[in-house]
Amino acid sequence: MTDRADDGMRRGVQASIDRPINANERMGRWLLFFGFLANVLSNSEAYLNVFPGAAKHGVFVLAAVISLMRMPRRSMLAMVVASPLALIYVFGDMGVYAFMVLTLASALPVIWAGINSVIERRDYRYVAALAVVSLIPAMLSWQTMIADGFFTTTYGRPRMLMGYFHPKEAATAFAIPMLLLMMMGRSAKTILWAVAILFLWAVGSRNTAMMLFLGWALRWHGRLVVTVVLIFVPAFIFWLALSGNWYETLDKLLSLRLTLWGEILRVGRVVTDMDMNFSDRFAADNFHVEAYVLIGAGSVLLTLTWIGTWIAMVGRRVSMHSWAYIAFAMLLFNTCFDSGIASTGNLAHIFLWTVMCSPILGARRKAERVEAARL
Repeated sequence: MTDRADDGMRRGVQASIDRPINANERMGRWLLFFGFLANVLSNSEAYLNVFPGAAKHGVFVLAAVISLMRMPRRSMLAMVVASPLALIYVFGDMGVYAFMVLTLASALPVIWAGINSVIERRDYRYVAALAVVSLIPAMLSWQTMIADGFFTTTYGRPRMLMGYFHPKEAATAFAIPMLLLMMMGRSAKTILWAVAILFLWAVGSRNTAMMLFLGWALRWHGRLVVTVVLIFVPAFIFWLALSGNWYETLDKLLSLRLTLWGEILRVGRVVTDMDMNFSDRFAADNFHVEAYVLIGAGSVLLTLTWIGTWIAMVGRRVSMHSWAYIAFAMLLFNTCFDSGIASTGNLAHIFLWTVMCSPILGARRKAERVEAARL
């Protein structure tokens, strides 16, 4: 690229940053903020069973309605991408969850307008506001935390729950501002992100910490990730083989998840309650295991169809190192240790779905100019 072309690109980026925030961006920012706030409050120990859990879903139902009214084509494209996953729930006689998948997909355009606006403008004040919100449960429970200590063994090993009732919810709330900062950044900043990942690890959600590490590594060290996988995976398999009882060793490393998944696949437990806030449905901590229990081998076919649909409609529009691909990889990793894949009550799902579908949600050329200017 010539200096003149580079200067032109940077001027184009600066012009988009200087222009006033439009209505879609403003709505997207507010909807994301209130959705984030509702999620945090509903998962805080102090407000558990007090704050209405339906509120965190309601914000994104509203976002879906706004997107369908203002950007129907983009909402429909996102729903097409998500439709194979919705079919898993339809065939599994879980229509409410199928509706939730499509609701999340249809809400993406307006949420992306907000997220893209924050990233483009490097709006650190907005990110700081989300970070303050994520600390509200700790503020509400500060007396208990001081009296009993920051770490608790409620979930087995010591975890720093920071006023949340569950480590995954706590780590996810802290991870969203971190992901925004990561997308706004221009360099790896290894020490900073090592501290951030260690903090999430201390909170107690190793899966969220590893997911954030995956995003950081793929963004700035993609070749290193491939190299490590090619070297580490065979070495790890060899070590398991030498350990004598490889199944028990791997099961312990996965917090006994192999035992849980095997038992669920053997028994084939089914849904017993469709309440969106306090459901009694089985939880395998693995979307793919649950989907297989619901409809059998058809879940594999539909999941592969979903991946192929995303690549055909979204992935082909961007390069492999783009944030869309990174978010897609992070979501796939997350599904291996989480029961859901597209929940309007899960902040990680909402954020990752929005970013991974961003090329079909509007402002694509503008986003690509920003990305190019950072490299």
